[in-house]
This record gives sequence, structure tokens and C-alpha cells, in this order.
Amino acid sequence: MPVNSPSAHSECHQLDSREFLSRLDAMMQPHGEIILANLKKSVEILKLHALRAPQRDLCVRFAQDGNSIFIDCGDEIRSMIEVNSRGWRVMPQQTPLFLRPTHQRPLAPPTVNGNDNFVKLFDFINLPNEQDQFLLGTWFLSAMLPNVSSPILLVVGPQGAGKTTICRWIRSVIDPSVVPTLGLNNTNAHHVFLHHAVPCFENVSYFDRSTADQFCRAVTGNGVERRKLYTDCNSVIYAYRRAIIINGLVIPSLRPDFLDRCLVLKCSRFEKFGSLKELDQQFASAAGDILGGLLDLMVKTLQLRDTTPPATEFRMADFATLGRALATGLGHPYEYFDTAYSNNILQINQDIAEGNLVARLLRDFVRSHPLEKPWIGPLEELDSSLRATAKRLNIKLDRASYPGSPRWLSTKLSELSTVLRDVGVNVHQLKRTNTSRPWKISQLDCNGTVDLSLINQHLQGETND
Repeated sequence: MPVNSPSAHSECHQLDSREFLSRLDAMMQPHGEIILANLKKSVEILKLHALRAPQRDLCVRFAQDGNSIFIDCGDEIRSMIEVNSRGWRVMPQQTPLFLRPTHQRPLAPPTVNGNDNFVKLFDFINLPNEQDQFLLGTWFLSAMLPNVSSPILLVVGPQGAGKTTICRWIRSVIDPSVVPTLGLNNTNAHHVFLHHAVPCFENVSYFDRSTADQFCRAVTGNGVERRKLYTDCNSVIYAYRRAIIINGLVIPSLRPDFLDRCLVLKCSRFEKFGSLKELDQQFASAAGDILGGLLDLMVKTLQLRDTTPPATEFRMADFATLGRALATGLGHPYEYFDTAYSNNILQINQDIAEGNLVARLLRDFVRSHPLEKPWIGPLEELDSSLRATAKRLNIKLDRASYPGSPRWLSTKLSELSTVLRDVGVNVHQLKRTNTSRPWKISQLDCNGTVDLSLINQHLQGETND
């Protein structure tokens, strides 16, 4: 819909929305009084014309066309930011590219030539570790690139660590909203993902298997089919790929496929607390500088991405390749990203292993089973051995924390396999025999690394068996 005021631009509205009806009514008023029935009839005619028109996909906040990235500024005149390897600029949106949900708010006007302004973010967010600062910068860039899957940004820490405030500020730089943080509701999660470019969930303590899978699919790209109306059988397809923020006291799921899609920032409790209103005002004043710095970093990264070695070592390969390009653009060797990202993953797994009962028992149990002399047996025997280990360590087991059934234990070993490897425990399920399906458990060195040739020999022996 072309709009002439306050400046020439195009807007996109659903044909049956109140806003479109209001605009249509305003356009037709000079030709005489228009009754609602005539408006609705006009809309039905427009819907028929729309069915014959070329289809155009609309995006939420971020879009890509060829080598250029477009970011919806969210202002009244529908301007947008174009970013590519040659630079960035603010320009009018002449052709509709974006679906604009009602909750969106305008971006802060980005500052031009703010190469170093991104670091102003850390005047507000306490991340003393330079590697964590670098990883957060990489996450910001991936969140603005529609064709790159961004890891879930997990902000964890105790009460009083400012987790929700940190998440609000992070989101407000690239996707400000009247509802900056959301509660988790599994029944309408697909609706949230569809309408929020950077959905932020607060105070999340636990994901069941279904919810963890849902978030994994939202990271890598998901499609959901829903019934359109109860009166017919038509369907509506929702498709999205989102950069997600979650905060909570702990990591909400131990599933390996979920953890592979996470980037964790750990926060400490503040010793002193200031006026949140004043801090919000100060951050709002700096947001334009921070965004301008991010856009300059994106230009550098896009210039180098195609010549950067692909990071196939990581599950989030596109994100990792982007991080390598950013490292090069900042004057580091590209391996700087590999070290920072690997350390983040290792820290996640070590923290989980420290707080997980099964992992603690296995770490003690495996001390007497080095790689060359592994423990091999059915889960019933392993369960008995772990119970004996718990008794020796004076750890009380109950059915809530340790049901101990073979099926439960098998699930736990599968969920914890990646975590255990990073803390020196190798678990591997062997081929089924006539009577059972045994497991092999052995100790790795303290860094979670092993002689690969020795492992290959064991695996080859299992294949021959």
C-alpha cells in the first residue's frame, strides 16, 4: 500500500486487518460516504486479485537479497538499513520486505563510522573475559544474518546477577520490542517465534524433550503446520529461523543436540545495585553507537567471509565460519574464534558434569577403567556399580533423582555422552548380543583428549565383533 505522508514509502498490511480497512476508508472518503459492507466487499475483491499476483515472502526485522542484508528500522516512514561488503546505509523501503508485528519498536539511529563503538556495550554488561565479549559480538552478527543459524544465547547466573536486564539490553540493540522478555508457553511458542525476530525468554528453569526439540528446530529453521479454521480443513504453514535469548539460574536441558546449539554467558551477582531507570536511560543513549559499531563489524566480516576456511569442526558451522571471519577482521588469526568457542563449549560441559548426579558417579567409577582396560557390561551391572559408588561416597539415592531402571540409565548415558567426554569419560553403546546390548565405559585423560589411534582400534574391534 503506497503512503504519501509523512514521506513516500510503502507499507504492508493484512487485507482483513483493521489498519488496512481504516486506510482504505480514508482513501475512498473523498468519493462519498462508504459503508462497512462496501469496504469488506472491496477487500474480498482485492483478495481474489492477490491470489493471481506473484508471491513475495515477507520477513520479520531482518531480510536478505543476494549479498545485501536489510534491517527494518521500525520507524514510521518504513526506512531500512542495507548492509553489504561495500558498507551500510539507511534508505527508504520502496518495495515491501517486512512484516511488522505490533510489538516492534524503532531501532536507535546507528552512528556512522563507529568502528570501536560496539565495545561501549561492555560498559553496561559485565563480561570481563575478552573471549566471551568476542563470542557475543559474533552472536550479534549471526542474529542479523537471516541465512545463518545463531546459537541460543543462554545467560545464566544466580539471583541478583541482572540476567533479565542484560537480555533486555542485548535484544534492544537489534530488535527492540514493547515486550522485550517473554514467559515460556509451549502451546504458543510457534506464534512467538513467528512474530519475534529475536525472542527472549526469561526465568527458564527446565525444558522437557519436546520443548528442547522445538527450540532446536527454531534455531536451524522450522516449519509448523496449523489448521486455519475450525470450519474447514485448510492449513497455515509457519516457517522461521530465529536468534533466541534465554536466561535462567541453570542450563534448562542436558540434551546434546540442544547444548550443541547454545552459547553460554555466565553472570555473577552484583555487590551493589544502582537505579535501573538511570541505567536504562544511559543504555538508550549509547544504543545508536553500539548498533553503528556492529554494522561496521558486519561490513568487515562480510568482506572476509567468503575467503575464510569453513569451520566444519563445529555443529553450528555457519556461525563458526562467521566467527572466524570476524576474528580475522579484528586482527586475530581465525583460530582465535575456535579457541574461544571450544572453551565455551568445554565450560558448559564441565559445569553440567559437576551438577549432574550420574556424571559425578561415572567420573568416580571410571577411575579404575582406563581406555586400554574399559568396563564392558549390561546396564543392570552398571546400575549396581553406580549404586555401590554412591554408597561409598555417602551420596543418598532416591527414586526422584536416580530411578535407576535400564531404560532410564540408557537415556542418561546418551544425553550425557558429549558432556562426559569433555570431563574425561568415554561412553559407547556396543552391538546387541543374543541376551543384551552392552555398553563400554572408559577413562580419558583429564582434558577429555585421547590417542585417536587407540580409540579407532577399539571401535574396529567392536565392528569385527
